[in-house]
Amino acid sequence: GYEMPEVDNAEKNARGKTVSSSNHVRLATCFVDPIVEDVRTIYPCDPDRLLHGLDLAAKGHNVFITAETLDKIDREGIEMLKSYLSHWIDVTIMIFYRRYYDW
Repeated sequence: GYEMPEVDNAEKNARGKTVSSSNHVRLATCFVDPIVEDVRTIYPCDPDRLLHGLDLAAKGHNVFITAETLDKIDREGIEMLKSYLSHWIDVTIMIFYRRYYDW
């Protein structure tokens, strides 16, 4: 099994839309360059989600992270993500491509 690094509170983004605690975009944006991508303005990085993930790693639990925002990370963001994921023994990265017009 696996767990998801989330915080137990719903919040509203800058546009007033309710974002559930399972929305991982606030974790993914921690690895996105804030100067290049304005997505961090709408969904700012949530350090509590990062810390919850590290807590799961310390307990030896598997974690599942999913967010389309991960497509916006640059080389530095990949290095930060690599460092973050190094807290787990085994890491599997799955990439799924969804064609834009197939939504």
